[in-house]
Amino acid sequence: VAIEMPSWVWSGVLSTLLAITAGVVFFAWLVQESSEANKKNAHYTAIDQENEEFGGFRLNSVPVSPAGSDEERDSFAKNSNALPAKKEFPADKVDIDEEEQNNRFGGFRLPSVEVPDPESTPEMDVRKTLETLHADKRKAAAAHKMALFSQSHFRGQQARVIYNQRLETKRRSSEARRRFFALTKGVTKVQAIVRRNRARKQLELMKQSS
Repeated sequence: VAIEMPSWVWSGVLSTLLAITAGVVFFAWLVQESSEANKKNAHYTAIDQENEEFGGFRLNSVPVSPAGSDEERDSFAKNSNALPAKKEFPADKVDIDEEEQNNRFGGFRLPSVEVPDPESTPEMDVRKTLETLHADKRKAAAAHKMALFSQSHFRGQQARVIYNQRLETKRRSSEARRRFFALTKGVTKVQAIVRRNRARKQLELMKQSS
């Protein structure tokens, strides 16, 4: 006798199988990605260890090859996936003093840029350069102070002229006011004298009439 399974049972089985398959595929993808990341990290770690001798810098676009024979450089290029060193600039012919000088600037060696040594070239002494810069700075500061002083002096002269003009105006106004008051007072005195004389004449006329 055949047993008929419900449709929801078959759908549950199929969904379970699909979930298991997706989980297996996702786990395999994670394992592959982690292995590739570990390979890249190991590769960059090896490059960093090799480049610590040249200042600790790692430039992906500029391969750094160790000093030595051609076989050592070729083996380094094969192991680090870097290009072999150029023949016109072999690393084994670099001057030791030049490398020590360039180590101060991060380990880079630029063939087209020459770094002068202050001890061997007195005319390029750093102390003289700094003294020259300080002297120029002092001259510029002195010129700036003179400009500020001249501006303040000119403003002081302008303020003094304005103050004198105000004093002169005040003096003239006070003088005019004083003259006006003196004139008014004089006129008042004259009027008082005229009135007094008129009053006397009237009194004399009244006495004569009486």
